[in-house]
Amino acid sequence: MTNWITTKEIAKLAECGITRSRAILNQVNREVEDMGYIIPNKNKAPRDLVMKKLGLLGMDRPYPKIRPKPEPKKESEGIA
Repeated sequence: MTNWITTKEIAKLAECGITRSRAILNQVNREVEDMGYIIPNKNKAPRDLVMKKLGLLGMDRPYPKIRPKPEPKKESEGIA
């Protein structure tokens, strides 16, 4: 069973507007149709393919490490 994603959900994931998310959805649906499959609803796309397109799927991409903010350098005392 395939999970489907809408343009509103794509917009949230990709942090973009509805127009750009619609373009992503259409591009993914075209790729699926080129593979020989039929899309039952043109307003939705397969979630895993959209995630892969956005680079959010898979462990081959390392996630950024969270580092603490460096402390500001203190002026050295005792220097005249």
